Amino acid sequence: MRIAVLVSAMNRGGAERVAATLANAWVAAGHEVVLIATWSGRGGCDYALDPGVELRFLADSPRRMPSYLGRVLALRGMLRDLRADVAVSFLTNVNIMTLLATRGMRLPVVVNERIDPLANQEKNPGLEFLRRRLYRFADVVTVQTDTGISRLQSCVPGMQKVVAVANPIPQDLQEIDVPAPDMSAAGPRIVGMGRLSPQKQWDHLLEAIAQVAKDTPGAELVIWGAGSERSCLTKRVRSLGLEESARLPGNTDDPWGELRKADVFVLCSAYEGFPNVLLEAMAIGLPCVTYDCPTGPAELTEHGKVAVLLPLGDRQGLAEAIGRLLADDSWRTELGKAARQSVMARYSLSSVLRQWDEVLLYALTRARPIAAQP
Repeated sequence: MRIAVLVSAMNRGGAERVAATLANAWVAAGHEVVLIATWSGRGGCDYALDPGVELRFLADSPRRMPSYLGRVLALRGMLRDLRADVAVSFLTNVNIMTLLATRGMRLPVVVNERIDPLANQEKNPGLEFLRRRLYRFADVVTVQTDTGISRLQSCVPGMQKVVAVANPIPQDLQEIDVPAPDMSAAGPRIVGMGRLSPQKQWDHLLEAIAQVAKDTPGAELVIWGAGSERSCLTKRVRSLGLEESARLPGNTDDPWGELRKADVFVLCSAYEGFPNVLLEAMAIGLPCVTYDCPTGPAELTEHGKVAVLLPLGDRQGLAEAIGRLLADDSWRTELGKAARQSVMARYSLSSVLRQWDEVLLYALTRARPIAAQP
């Protein structure tokens, strides 16, 4: 099968990582894969790709024109030349461009919603309008959680072809050695990782650490990531007196290595689609604390069985949960072990690829029912 995989860019990001993982896996399974980055700024590629994956940038197309319509037409020409059997698109804006570009082409299209479907309604009304109008032309729409199905159907009326397919754990992470729990003599390390944006609510974590540091000498918070909120968060660090307890070092080239140095991982987002970093922290065997935001954490943590799941916005609970974990070596170890066992059983690459086989077959035949997610 010849598969066209479309994503905005191949710089660091959750959708980009999943696109690279699937492209590599499909090539390994004997398929031909062309990975298309549609961003007008082109960018590079921050993920390792199998030599069999052909990477193309829409920005390099001789057909490309500066207008949005010009980009859509250039993409249409690129897809026509590829003669792909199916197109698989990631991210709402890329999904819309792909659906516009493929109208009338008889090319099966699978689009992937990568964030809480309700989040776009207020944030980007124009994008939401186009999604409501165009998603009905997709052969299959995937979301990342069971909850996401009903949330998408509530804002895109008439959607029938919606299925939940979770993100896979990358093969390299499945094979990584998990270090034995060993809290540093210098003090415990709490880690957060993600864009420095309002969505991630890092100010909640800073306030929690201000409380934790009072009872846990030497406790250190490290928030990895870059973004628009860096200046505000740096000021918040100073106002809370956390200059010696909290660091914002920017992006890292070794996220899994940095997670392995942590004693506790925290996610405090207002909303997510499927938080890859939480999945990866759990796969590494880290004890995790997370808000029950829409969507993802509840399903990842088995509704709080294998991680601490807090009500959305529970700032006091966040501080208390981190403090309790740092004070209880046995609970921290048991929770990390349970987290790894749980996600390895449910989100292995082989398991997720079987779900994708069903999705692609349905898109190609437009007749066979999609298998339910286990």
